[in-house]
Amino acid sequence: MAADVDPLTMPVAASLSKPVTAAEFENLLAPFAPFELHPGLAVGVSGGPDSVALTLLADAWSRARGGRILALIVDHGLRSASPAEAALGAGRLAARGIEARILPWRGVRPASGVQAAARAARHALLEAACREAGIPHLLLAHQREDQDRHDHDREQERRSAAWVGSG
Repeated sequence: MAADVDPLTMPVAASLSKPVTAAEFENLLAPFAPFELHPGLAVGVSGGPDSVALTLLADAWSRARGGRILALIVDHGLRSASPAEAALGAGRLAARGIEARILPWRGVRPASGVQAAARAARHALLEAACREAGIPHLLLAHQREDQDRHDHDREQERRSAAWVGSG
């Protein structure tokens, strides 16, 4: 990988027009090496095709090295069907031999800014589950639109912090 490419911010999915192969996935993980002898990975699973594909690739990669993955499914509880959808996803992963945990978002929902609050809660739940399981690596799948929204939100936060700090 070129020295000027930051693997944490490279828009991998945006540049791909075909599915990622196991060899390509291994190359994408290479900048984050070294891993443990038997690597444990956690994967945030939304149930969408991007996170399911990431989960299956990570599972094959980890198993080939004597490791395991833990699929983490956040149930935001924002729709009445979400608990059943989370359980269905966990069941499908279990059928493939992949351990899955459902992480429910508890607490008061804000009257506005629900998406931002859900995103913050999701990240907090995923990080806490990784700590509890002793897994140092968390993989998240983002489509280009997700990354653009994340970048926009971070820029807005930066601008807001700069404005508050200038007063």
